Amino acid sequence: TDWETGDLAIRDLETGANRRLTNKGSWEKSEEFAMFSRWSPDGKQIAYDWYDAKCCTDLHVIAREGGKSQTLVDYQNDEWMQTYDWSPDGKQILIFLEKKDGTRQIVLVSATDGSTKVVKTFERSGRLPQVMRFSRDGQCIAYAQPQEENAAEHDIFLISADGSNEVPLVKHPADDRLLGWPPDGEGILFASDRTGSLDLWFLPVSTGKAQGAPELVKRGVEEIAPLGFT
Repeated sequence: TDWETGDLAIRDLETGANRRLTNKGSWEKSEEFAMFSRWSPDGKQIAYDWYDAKCCTDLHVIAREGGKSQTLVDYQNDEWMQTYDWSPDGKQILIFLEKKDGTRQIVLVSATDGSTKVVKTFERSGRLPQVMRFSRDGQCIAYAQPQEENAAEHDIFLISADGSNEVPLVKHPADDRLLGWPPDGEGILFASDRTGSLDLWFLPVSTGKAQGAPELVKRGVEEIAPLGFT
């Protein structure tokens, strides 16, 4: 997000130039803005949330070159959503939805026509996940949730993309935060304070469940909120 105007923008890492993909005008003209942008797997599109300056966020997709965006989901009535990831095949977009009545859901949105499929409905209230990510094969979704409604400590779960099966990946009294799947797709990286400092850990994952115990990767990573891994 280019906070000079609130527009969605791309930064060219070679030239250092910024290019706005949307053109909403100044803050005086409009208080709308873009949030939570995510690249499609082929790098040709960007999914992003658009705050309507009233109550709600909508899901938009725009080409890397810019032009007119496509509104996939237009939420109203104080519904709030956040975009997290694309499926590896680029056909679905992973979002978290919180309805006006407090219902919280993991939802998949078709990247072509905006049709939705609910993967999971949560039984209790709580905060939105900091990170949710598809596995590299697109079969599962990893996410972290507070251990209790207002707890600071999180556990990490793995749910099948069709919602048919869910297992805990990391259940521990410590605060465990999902960071994502490394490029080889053979497990998850997560941050944990189980040793007294916030450290980086790796957990092998295969066939929809954890394989063995977490392995310490690096100590003292401090607070971290990665956008992804190269």
